[in-house]
Amino acid sequence: INETWPCPNKTVIDDRSDIPIYHICAINELRATGGESSKLHINSSVVCPNDAFIVGSGNTEISDICALDSLYINIIDSANIFTNETWPCRKTTVIYDTSNVPISNICSTYQLNIRSGESSKLDINSKVFCPSYTSVEGWNETEVNNICANNTLIVDIKDSANITINEAWSCPNKTIIDDMSSIHISHICAISELNVTGRLSSVININSTAGCPLQAFIVGMNSTRLFDLCVQNEVNIEMSDSATIVFNASCPCPRKAIVNANNGGSIVNFCASDEVDITSTNSTIVYERTLSCPDVLNISISSGSKVYNICATNEAFINATNSEVYMDKSTCSAVANVTATNSTLVYVCATAAINVVVSEMAIVYYDGPLNDQQVSSGGQILPW
Repeated sequence: INETWPCPNKTVIDDRSDIPIYHICAINELRATGGESSKLHINSSVVCPNDAFIVGSGNTEISDICALDSLYINIIDSANIFTNETWPCRKTTVIYDTSNVPISNICSTYQLNIRSGESSKLDINSKVFCPSYTSVEGWNETEVNNICANNTLIVDIKDSANITINEAWSCPNKTIIDDMSSIHISHICAISELNVTGRLSSVININSTAGCPLQAFIVGMNSTRLFDLCVQNEVNIEMSDSATIVFNASCPCPRKAIVNANNGGSIVNFCASDEVDITSTNSTIVYERTLSCPDVLNISISSGSKVYNICATNEAFINATNSEVYMDKSTCSAVANVTATNSTLVYVCATAAINVVVSEMAIVYYDGPLNDQQVSSGGQILPW
């Protein structure tokens, strides 16, 4: 290419030659595709295109790429990509990477979108700029380092994907994590909303000292472990199998906690200040009443479920089938309403009134003024 002439407005290169090509440049749009053992040298010393689209495969090498507005990179095999870091970060960066050659100095001011797999390694340059929106999808043994987001962070990982977060930046407004990776992920936090799904043997560490979100939606399955959860207003938890959810006991209890447990799962330091709603099938839940007792308690459990140390200050609603419920006697609710059936065992107390419907060999032990009682089919109501 005759470099004495100014750069074209648009340049499109498709190169599978083993002879290098130099002085490639464009003002508005650059499209460069390299394959096999091709070598493309972008001349970005003076001009950087608004948009760049880079595709690499085989053993291709594409150097000094840059873009002012949008950069799109798609590399596989052993493709080797070098970015010119002297130019400022562009607004949007989109990368698909399954190459076994690392790529560095990736940055964006507004949107960063990464899909990476195989043994790829991507190093995000988040020292100066943190994009508003970051989305990372990783699989196999990929490694993506120093990600961050100011507004929204989305992470979807599986296999042995390894993602690290740059904790020097403040928490995103919203964070969404879907984790099936066997590698731990840490420094997860959010200001407004935290949405985490853990599967298989994932280990997720929440940075609750950096930020306690207003609301959180947590799903734990298999042998997932989630630590240091902190929520200000409302937390919604679904758990099963041997999943473990651990709240940070040094944080205040959320105002409202909704728990749906199915065939297992455990919660540590579980509490709420205003309302607790528990739905459980064949699971055991232990409430940490030393932290806080909610004003209102709603329990609906079945199939061998057990709830321990539960309490309420105002009113409790308990509906149990073939299960066990143990209220803490040191903090009785004002009113307790109990429906127990099918060999259920309930220990309940209240200061103003206790209303009980019991049947099918269920037993309710009560402490407090018994107000209304209905007994049938071998059910019993006995003093506690």
